[in-house]
Amino acid sequence: MLETTDREAAKVGLKIDVNKSKDMRIASNNNEALCIHGETTERVTQLTYLGSIMESTGGTKADTTDRIRKPQTTFSALNKIWHSTAYSTETKLRIFNTNVNAVLLYGSRKSVCGCGGNTILHTSIFVFKTKSFIDVLCRTQAPRRK
Repeated sequence: MLETTDREAAKVGLKIDVNKSKDMRIASNNNEALCIHGETTERVTQLTYLGSIMESTGGTKADTTDRIRKPQTTFSALNKIWHSTAYSTETKLRIFNTNVNAVLLYGSRKSVCGCGGNTILHTSIFVFKTKSFIDVLCRTQAPRRK
């Protein structure tokens, strides 16, 4: 089947790269190796496809964890802005909404398979968004006098 796909791809100027091609099987009894140009593709149990971590066992906690970590990383990358006094609260909230929220929405819109992954993901995202939003507001306010 891969040879046919490779022939059709070649007709429009595309070439399948064996080194970039991976073989993962889910619920399959077929153990026949996949070959392209006489080379066997690498068999893996986990891969990332279009931003989602997939495992041969089905649902994955790694994908849920990754989707929770991405907005945290985005928020942390903007720490200099959050701590800066050069930007107004309004500007910081606009940055938060356009950058951090975009990553949050990306993570929450993907469906997560397996053991309550959606509930864990949505709860974690809600908690993170609330804490981050409060953090942006608190860092912007002038220190209170005692």
